[in-house]
Amino acid sequence: MWAWFFLGYAGFLAVLVGYAVHIALSCPDSDRRKDAYRVLKLIWVTATGSSGVVMLGIQLHTLGLL
Repeated sequence: MWAWFFLGYAGFLAVLVGYAVHIALSCPDSDRRKDAYRVLKLIWVTATGSSGVVMLGIQLHTLGLL
């Protein structure tokens, strides 16, 4: 059950990152490129931060502390 949740989360993030990279690299409008780059940074920070918290929770649960 949890594996499907994490795979879905990873897939959703991959689609978001791919689209943001596509817009940041191929859009002729400089304002849209700046916005896409900001979205890409936001996705990166939230994905790495939340995945670290999730992995910590899993490890604590595995050790029987949570």
